[in-house]
Amino acid sequence: MCSIFYSDKKDNIIISKVALTFLCKISKFVMMKLYTGIIFVFLFFSCAVQAPPSGGPVDKTPPAIISFFPPPDTINVDVNTDIFIEFSEQIDKSSLENSLFVSPVFGEKFKIKWRKRKAFLIPPEKLKKDVTYVFNIGTDVKDLRNNHLKNSLSWAFSTGNKINKGKISGSIIGDRKLSGCFIWCFKKEKNKNLNPALSFPDYITQTGDDGKFSLNCIAKGTYRVFAFRDVNDDKKFTPETDPIGIPPEDIYINDSEFQNLNLWIAKVDTIPPDVEYISVLDRNKIEISFSEAIEIMADSIFKIFTENNRELKISNFYSGKNKNSIVLETDIQKENEIYHLKISGLSDLRGNFLFDPGDSLTFLGTATPDTVSPEILSFSPQDSSSDISCNTPISIVFSEPVDTTDINNKISLYSLSDSVNVDGKLIWLSPVEMNFVPSGDLKSQKEYIFSVELENITDKHSNKFQDSLFQVYFITENRDLKGSIIGTIVDSNRFNNFSYHLIITNSTGGKVFSELKINKPGKFNIPYFNTGQYKILVYKDLDNNGRYSFGKLSPFTYSEPFIKIDQPVEIRAGWDTEIGELIFKY
Repeated sequence: MCSIFYSDKKDNIIISKVALTFLCKISKFVMMKLYTGIIFVFLFFSCAVQAPPSGGPVDKTPPAIISFFPPPDTINVDVNTDIFIEFSEQIDKSSLENSLFVSPVFGEKFKIKWRKRKAFLIPPEKLKKDVTYVFNIGTDVKDLRNNHLKNSLSWAFSTGNKINKGKISGSIIGDRKLSGCFIWCFKKEKNKNLNPALSFPDYITQTGDDGKFSLNCIAKGTYRVFAFRDVNDDKKFTPETDPIGIPPEDIYINDSEFQNLNLWIAKVDTIPPDVEYISVLDRNKIEISFSEAIEIMADSIFKIFTENNRELKISNFYSGKNKNSIVLETDIQKENEIYHLKISGLSDLRGNFLFDPGDSLTFLGTATPDTVSPEILSFSPQDSSSDISCNTPISIVFSEPVDTTDINNKISLYSLSDSVNVDGKLIWLSPVEMNFVPSGDLKSQKEYIFSVELENITDKHSNKFQDSLFQVYFITENRDLKGSIIGTIVDSNRFNNFSYHLIITNSTGGKVFSELKINKPGKFNIPYFNTGQYKILVYKDLDNNGRYSFGKLSPFTYSEPFIKIDQPVEIRAGWDTEIGELIFKY
């Protein structure tokens, strides 16, 4: 037996050569094992974490789907078949889990198992016989470099002997980000509740980068289609947060394709307006302030009663200085008498009717007379402005109604270039809003002054304006630098009294440059428009309120139909730009 240590006479411990050699071998063995363990741990964690390879140029190529199984449009597929997708590169696994939509919709999510670039899709329940299944892959799928699919993709197969051929395609507008919006399609014959806030759809897809969508392989039936932006990413529609597009009609499909379903996404407003407070301005006026802008309709009713049910008559009402307020002109009130106000027939701009406050709207009357001078609140065109349209009216909004006796002789439009007065007429749009409309187009690139002699104009209580003269100077447009837009509105329902509104925005669809009313179907010509590139859409004003109506979820109301021109329209000086036919099917 060989000893490792021995002691000399001096009791010093000395390591023998044999022992030293033995220790070195042990050390090498231990170090080799340690290095091997470190390398193994490094490789293990490197493989466990999804990460893109480092180095080289930045990868900006979007991933692609290179194969499906079962292949697209396969029939008589076994209900127990494997289902998989193969990608062109490694995919962020969670992104596919959140972007896979199968129609008809299952009660639970598909499980996904991966084998390299293949994703095997395992249904939560057995496939049913004689059903066309549609698999949609949304644009939120991304690779390990965060590159997203360029467009949503879909494929279908059938467990029966045929593939459904129905299809609905269209696009959305109104949202800053057009891609990734949900398209929910409900079959009316199957669903009692078609409200996306309360139930899930039969078919789902998402919009691509350009806002377009396609619902493929739909079974025969009548459908209602919604679009919405899932703001809180919970894969369902939340009215409080998610903007939604409501359809202009329901769609019948019978192995056919419905094209150009346009949906305008906007935030849902279901909150009715409320009265915030009542201000008594003087013995003949009260001002009602609301929680939001109010629409006064033909059947709007205001009534004021005393405690003993005596009526205080209302002679007039109009918008106040605050856009959310209405002023009522009354008979003379009594000092400190309690009055009750009743309101009906008022809604906000989204059609939500005023919350009924019952008898809670009360105010104390005053005997204080009106001593406040009237004002001009707003006007157009602005003073010293240029490039003003030659056929624009001149608009003035007063703070209160004024005495219109002989007012025509106190208003004038003078051409500085020609040293002549321009004939025209006054049109009162409301008790406080007046337009001066020249009898003909103003001359191109000329100087004009619009004047109102305020000195002898008073309100109804003889209060004068503080200023004696109001003037606006402006220069008209140079029509030689303008172009025109020519088109034709075709409506299958020719015999109607609806007007159409042409909305012209910048080429990115943001800023609205103009909204023009077209009174009836047929050819139209919009002359003298500024040169540039624009986007154009036209909507059918079904309720004749002069603005686009987005529809409502409850009670359900269809939106107004609109048509958009996908490509920017270029207007050139001296040219007529033809935009073709704008065809309304409904």
